[in-house]
Amino acid sequence: MIRRVEERHAQPDSGARVIELAVRLLDDGVEMEVSDDGPAFDPLGVPEPDIAAGIEERRPGGLGMHLVRNLMEKTEYTRAAGRNRLVMTWRPQQPSQRGGRSE
Repeated sequence: MIRRVEERHAQPDSGARVIELAVRLLDDGVEMEVSDDGPAFDPLGVPEPDIAAGIEERRPGGLGMHLVRNLMEKTEYTRAAGRNRLVMTWRPQQPSQRGGRSE
């Protein structure tokens, strides 16, 4: 995901840009926030990749957001004051939620 932000900022006419990454430890997980002052871009709108297709048939890209959607408990995108902001919350699952056995 950070790679996607860097690619957009590397475009001509983008000028100097600021990318911020914040990580907060929660009592029961981690919250990560990525914000930038680039053009509006909602990464949650990126279409799901066809993961059933063979590697030769797939278009490059999209797997990062696929992982975010499937690993994070909560994701939220906002655009305010000229900044893109993506907040992702991850909480580890209990063994019973993973289908594993508890010890």
